[in-house]
Amino acid sequence: MAQPIRSAKSGSDWTDAELLAYNISITPTSPDFFFRSNADPSLDHLDPAILTSPNAEDPDLSEATTDYLGYLDLDDFAIRAAQADGCVIYCPITVLLVLIKDQTLFNKPDAEAQVAAEAIAAFQFNNIKRAARGQSVLEELSDAVKTAQYPTSPTRVLKCVIVAAAQSQRRISDGMADTEFRKLALKRFVVFKSLARRYWQQYLA
Repeated sequence: MAQPIRSAKSGSDWTDAELLAYNISITPTSPDFFFRSNADPSLDHLDPAILTSPNAEDPDLSEATTDYLGYLDLDDFAIRAAQADGCVIYCPITVLLVLIKDQTLFNKPDAEAQVAAEAIAAFQFNNIKRAARGQSVLEELSDAVKTAQYPTSPTRVLKCVIVAAAQSQRRISDGMADTEFRKLALKRFVVFKSLARRYWQQYLA
């Protein structure tokens, strides 16, 4: 069997070949399994117009809701044509979250591989910070990427799949412009915030 080629690449150039080369697998899972908790939280704390308004032009909207819907910029959510743009959310000493903006599996088949590359870079950054504070570090995958070696231990990534039942009758590319999908996406975001906070606490303590 031919060995995958491992070479230094920018995260934005990673493809599924890099996932194979570094023993990384991405497994789709249901929201219930991914969150291990209630994946259908209440959105009663939100202005209902955030969930139902097609745009921010309605004069009856509150100022806060108008700002929120304007920030979403629904046209951009509906049609994504921009190039990849990676960013991170971090506290002064630790990277907490990696985001790949303006990429979806519908317009960029390698989006998952690029998220993995950015996550590894964040992991390496965090390891440096942890070592400086005398804390333990985890290194196998990080060192494998640095030295272009195949890690013996697999890295398994769980991917939460969000699909609205009504979406089958609509253009999936409508994204957040589809109010049914918007409600579902916001529910998943609320649960994700709680999940992420639980994981962050062990690094921020």
